[in-house]
Amino acid sequence: MKLVIISRIEGMHEGYAPGLVHAMTNGLHWRQTGRTERRAILVSPEARLYHDGSAYFLEVESLVGLVRVELVACRRKSWPDIAGCDGSANFDVVGQGIASHPLVE
Repeated sequence: MKLVIISRIEGMHEGYAPGLVHAMTNGLHWRQTGRTERRAILVSPEARLYHDGSAYFLEVESLVGLVRVELVACRRKSWPDIAGCDGSANFDVVGQGIASHPLVE
């Protein structure tokens, strides 16, 4: 598995839960598709995103394990080379091949 992003979760983070959107300070938002549930209250924890060639996995500081996620939105002009990430409100950019981009903040 390859590390592709190091960032932080914006503000208060409540842990892992199916369907939860994890908003990162780099402007990318990831929805949890995995079933893992872990409750915790964390303030702006570090987040690492990994890619295994077909799926993305999120690891949040102080929580055990990785959860499967999908990219659902770009909230600022962070990644103009990613289709849909041009700073507009909310884009579905799942499957746009971002693994080849150096996404370390």
